[in-house]
Amino acid sequence: MSDSNISEWFYQYNKDIYHFLIYYTGFSDAEDLVQEGLLAGQQQLLRCYFSLC
Repeated sequence: MSDSNISEWFYQYNKDIYHFLIYYTGFSDAEDLVQEGLLAGQQQLLRCYFSLC
């Protein structure tokens, strides 16, 4: 797992996640939620990687 993978996720999914969160929450300031979501995804991937899911 490298930082470049997380950067790729961010650039690939940032707008989609951002627009979904605006729709879902009604808040136009969803950047923090996007970052939290991507970090949660990274943590789950690392857990799975180290436990050999």
